[in-house]
Amino acid sequence: MPEIPEIHSLARQMEQVLPGKQLQSVDIKGEKCLNLPPEAFRAAVCGQVIRSVSSHGKWIIWQCDSEDRLLLNLNMGGETVFYPEPGEPRKGWRLQLHFTDGSRLSIGFWWLGYFHFVPAGQTHPMADGLGVDVLSGDFTPQWLRETLKAKKKAVKSVLLDQRVMAGIGNYYIHDILFLAGIHPLRQADSLSAAECARLYETIRSRLEGAEALRGAAYERDLYDQPGGFAGDVIAYQEGRPCPRCGTPIEKIQTGSNAGYICPHCQRQKGGRNGSKRAVGTGKKGAGNPGVSQGT
Repeated sequence: MPEIPEIHSLARQMEQVLPGKQLQSVDIKGEKCLNLPPEAFRAAVCGQVIRSVSSHGKWIIWQCDSEDRLLLNLNMGGETVFYPEPGEPRKGWRLQLHFTDGSRLSIGFWWLGYFHFVPAGQTHPMADGLGVDVLSGDFTPQWLRETLKAKKKAVKSVLLDQRVMAGIGNYYIHDILFLAGIHPLRQADSLSAAECARLYETIRSRLEGAEALRGAAYERDLYDQPGGFAGDVIAYQEGRPCPRCGTPIEKIQTGSNAGYICPHCQRQKGGRNGSKRAVGTGKKGAGNPGVSQGT
C-alpha cells in the first residue's frame, strides 16, 4: 500500500509535468473507482486544464483552472504511469487519461482505488476529512505531543488514524515505533515529553528519508521505476534477531492488524512487553535490516 513517501513523491513528479495540460478524453475499464457514472465523469473532466498538483496524506490532488478538483487515491496499491507520447497502454490499467498534446496517464489499481471529480466549492468527505499531513509544516513536535496527550488509546491506533494525522500506514509504522523505542499498544497519553519528541523525530526522518528515495522498493513511480527505499528494520521480520539486542522479533496482534516488535527494546510501562505470539509468519520485508537507512 502506498503511504505518504510514495504519494508525496508521485505528486511531486506530477507537478513537474502535468500543469498546463488539458484533458482530451478518458478510457474507462474500472468504473468502480469513479464517483460519477462513466459518461457523466467524461463530461465533467474532458476539457479541464490542470493548474497544479499537490497531495495530502495518501490523496493526490489535481487543481484545475476551473477550480474543480480531481482526486486520486491508490488505496491498497497500483501504478500511475506517465507516457509523453502515444503508445501501448500498460497491462492492468483501469483508466487512461489522454491529453491534447498527445501525452497520456495510465492508472491501474491492485485492488480498489479512487479517482474522483469534485466540483468547485464542494467538499469531498474522504479527502477533506483528513487530519494533519505528517510531512507538512503543521506537523510539529508540540502538535504531536498535545494530540497524543489527548488520546486514551493505543499509540499505534492514533498514528494510523487518518482523521488525526494523515499519511502513515501499516508498512512504515512498525519501524517508526521500533526506532522510537515505543510499544505499539502503549496508551498514547502515557508517553513522556521525551518519548513524544523522539517519536516526532523518528516519524519525520524515516518518512523524509523514504520520500527522498521515491518511496518503497516494491512501489513504482510516475515513470514506472521502483522506489529506492529498502530499509526494513524489524517490519515483517518475525523470528529474525533484533538489530539492536538480538532478541527474536515477534509478530503480535494490534487491534485489527498485526504489529512487529522487539519485546526487549519496546517494553510497555510496568515492565510488561505486552506481546502475544501471533499465529502465522506473515511476509518477509525486503531490504537491509540495519537501523541506519532512512533514519
